[in-house]
Amino acid sequence: MGMAQWNTDAATSALQKPSVSIADSITLRVYLNIIYTIVEVMRCADPSESDDIAQAQNAFFNELSEPLGGDELLPILLLEMILKYCAGSCPHFPIKKILLLLWKTILISLGGLEDLAKKKEVFRVARGLPASYEVQCPPQQPTVKERTPAPHTPPQSGTDSDSNGEIVWDRSEEEPSYKPPKLRPKVR
Repeated sequence: MGMAQWNTDAATSALQKPSVSIADSITLRVYLNIIYTIVEVMRCADPSESDDIAQAQNAFFNELSEPLGGDELLPILLLEMILKYCAGSCPHFPIKKILLLLWKTILISLGGLEDLAKKKEVFRVARGLPASYEVQCPPQQPTVKERTPAPHTPPQSGTDSDSNGEIVWDRSEEEPSYKPPKLRPKVR
């Protein structure tokens, strides 16, 4: 991916074209698809099935948190690619694929909501607090007042309604309705 990111020939040719096509970034798309597939398979693998899967998953997660060939992490490299795309210097980057891969690598690095809840519980217990905040401060039951909203109809004046409450339109000031001219029959 580093080669595709720093390939100035592809960037300059993409900038010179009136429209950018998929062919401009086909190798980058293939690389991103392969990395995304590996990340997603390793993320969704169940480590309780066997020790080999658990070891491979831990090794992959550790490798993902180490710098790539240079000195940058994969999420940092992907963020730089997004910045270059947004700046317009690399319009041939497949932004959807980059964003999806970035999302999955961040999800692996930081964990999902379940992992966050478990970590929060562990840290609360380690500090001598109850495992859940709801145990310490139970949520108060909100008081629900059922009410019917009042109707918001404008007040009727004596000239606008008749004795039955029906609205009467006063058309005396209106212009007479338009009457089209009569057509003469055709003479043969």
